[in-house]
Amino acid sequence: MYAIHRHLDTEEAERYLMGRSPDTEAAGFEEHLLVCARCRQHMSSLDLYVSSIREAAEEVSASKGFTVYGNWQLLKLLAAVGSAAALAILGMLAAYYYR
Repeated sequence: MYAIHRHLDTEEAERYLMGRSPDTEAAGFEEHLLVCARCRQHMSSLDLYVSSIREAAEEVSASKGFTVYGNWQLLKLLAAVGSAAALAILGMLAAYYYR
């Protein structure tokens, strides 16, 4: 249970804003926010920050055609090419040193 007289730390505030706080903890936060102007200001600043990050991410994904699947495929391709290159280099080094 959340102590009503304790200020919210940034992690707790972020969890609350993202809707990931347990109900009992969220209820305690809300009670504290009713009496604490400092935490209300902190939450307001954090909410503005989180909102701006979400908007920026949405704009980038809309303008660039960003998809998680497409980037995952690219990542797998890069990993495969990197692995093949590393094996080729190791093979050449082994051939050079063990002739």
